[in-house]
Amino acid sequence: MIFLELGNVGIARTAVGVLRIIDWFLMSPVLFDHLERRGIHVYLWVLNEEKHFDRAFSLGAHGVMTDYPSKLKTYLERKHK
Repeated sequence: MIFLELGNVGIARTAVGVLRIIDWFLMSPVLFDHLERRGIHVYLWVLNEEKHFDRAFSLGAHGVMTDYPSKLKTYLERKHK
């Protein structure tokens, strides 16, 4: 889920709602399964926290781009032990 603060202006709340719908669709396990069955590799950009790495790999992402490659390396090493 995208983490945004809710604004007190109507348009800000609308934008958050739209982003949640987009997030729900693009991060759907059904979509990842569909792409996997067709041989399409999925890479997610830019994930920087372990909870986001967990979500990406649990959905079936083949890889992620990050601003913190050493953090991702440590995460992957710990998960593959």
